Amino acid sequence: SPAAAERSHDFSTVLSSLFARAIDERLDAVVISGDLFHDAEVQPRVFAEAVATFAPLREAAIPAIIVEGNHDWIHRRDRRSWIEALAEMGYVALLRPETNEDGGISFPEWSPATRAGGRIEIDGVTFFGVGYFGAYAGAHVPRIVDAAVEAVPEGRRALLFHVGVRTFSPNEVGCMSVDEALPLAEAFGYVALGHGHKPYVIDREGVPFAFNPGSPECVNFGEETYRPKGANLVTWNPCE
Repeated sequence: SPAAAERSHDFSTVLSSLFARAIDERLDAVVISGDLFHDAEVQPRVFAEAVATFAPLREAAIPAIIVEGNHDWIHRRDRRSWIEALAEMGYVALLRPETNEDGGISFPEWSPATRAGGRIEIDGVTFFGVGYFGAYAGAHVPRIVDAAVEAVPEGRRALLFHVGVRTFSPNEVGCMSVDEALPLAEAFGYVALGHGHKPYVIDREGVPFAFNPGSPECVNFGEETYRPKGANLVTWNPCE
């Protein structure tokens, strides 16, 4: 439509405002749990806006840690995703676990030389990244927990996971159950969820551990009732 470019620009405007706050408050990192783009094939104008939006973070030396969502993913693996392009250009740190033919998962340390890896340590917190696993996400949770603890036996761990939790997430596809999600609390002090655009919090025995702030901008009219939407400002208790 004639307003498509203006509406597209709304998303970069909102994201820019969040990044500006991160810079003003001198945050240690910004994390994005997938679906940075709405489509795997983006227009050059959209990618150019993404580069311009992330540039101030890079100039401020604030790492942007990200995983790929189902909308970012190009299913033909002879193609590269636009998230990979941003990572290679130095604008984001893309986290991906490694899997073997037996279904095992590992989180190699992110390398600034190759700009690849499954985990990255920022100021005493190790961030692990898992992108979109689809309908089998819940089945992978025990492997994710075991692999994270094996990689970092002690210390603070956080997880970026592009998955929804059923009954909380507005969509059912690519979600896991609450019972499947609960073991994540054993390994991670904070789980940053993605996928569904509705804000919600998951707790275990009254202690919240998994959070989805909702997308910072509405993708369609149905999301106008999802309030509040935006981003979470997370601080880690220095005594933990």
